[in-house]
Amino acid sequence: MAGFSEAAMSRRLQTLNTTQQSVQMMSMWLLHHQKSHAETIVKVWLQEIKKETKPVRLINLLYLANDVIQNSRKHCPHFMGMFYENLEPAFRYVPYRFRAFNCF
Repeated sequence: MAGFSEAAMSRRLQTLNTTQQSVQMMSMWLLHHQKSHAETIVKVWLQEIKKETKPVRLINLLYLANDVIQNSRKHCPHFMGMFYENLEPAFRYVPYRFRAFNCF
């Protein structure tokens, strides 16, 4: 797997789409790098949520968080907890962004 950097993660998140394969591949990449970069991963994910302007991309990022949380339950509960703690701030932001596009 390719090396980790904030820029590399941001680039990968930009190419994330709604397919199960895309979400699972990104989730596996994050889980592979979580041991050394867990805090950075969660920070970059939340930054992407906050700066995203397209509702479908917000949903993709939430799908990704779901996959990471589900797949890290047994082997890296600390990483799961870090994502879980950041769901509330993410969900506070998402309705604001959806209202901007008259989705609610």
